[in-house]
Amino acid sequence: PVVLGVNSDPTRPHERLVLDADSLKKNARDERRSFGALCYATANNMHDLIPQILRGELDEKIQIRHRLAVTVRGTLSETRLPPALNDVLIAHPTPAAVSRFRLDRRGIDHESGQHDLFSLNCWSSGIWISSATGSTAAMASAGGDATILKSSKNMQYMVREHLLGENDDPISSKSLSRGIVDFRHYLQLRWNSQYGAVWVDGPHTRFDIELGDEILVSTHAIPLRLFSSAPY
Repeated sequence: PVVLGVNSDPTRPHERLVLDADSLKKNARDERRSFGALCYATANNMHDLIPQILRGELDEKIQIRHRLAVTVRGTLSETRLPPALNDVLIAHPTPAAVSRFRLDRRGIDHESGQHDLFSLNCWSSGIWISSATGSTAAMASAGGDATILKSSKNMQYMVREHLLGENDDPISSKSLSRGIVDFRHYLQLRWNSQYGAVWVDGPHTRFDIELGDEILVSTHAIPLRLFSSAPY
């Protein structure tokens, strides 16, 4: 299937128009509810665009956007969350509370065959993790890199309001608390607060986590194909 955003941001499942060979489904929503950065059609031109799409005349406008795969490992279970097109927020459900976690970057260096990793203990307000598509959304507002190509398989992360201890090196901690992770690596969090939550693409999809849970994030989710006129 290919996603066509109409008047609204198609990261919201209830605001998508999905086109395939067998179905054409549309949910109309107020266009003022979302910025619509991923929209290709409007209410004024969709009647002209849909016949062109079905005839294959706009196939060159189809872009591949890589999404985030998120897995939560608990004591007795493992849960795969819906893929994130834009970003994931992992934080304590109370904004005024401290989010405590250990952040690891893991993966394999194919040249040396060795695990390439770092580990960082964080007391903070949580962490943003975004795909290339989400680099111009909340991540950019938080001070992230908005220049990543939208076709990139890389993701970026940023620890929010990182609290440094007396023995922490400010320069080293700052450099590790934000960065780019290529598709050969992934992020792993060990949640050290009593309560927490993972939000996928905004406030609607939330998964509660607890002390000791592990959260794995990579760009290995199935990519999304969508019509877009945005720079690629």
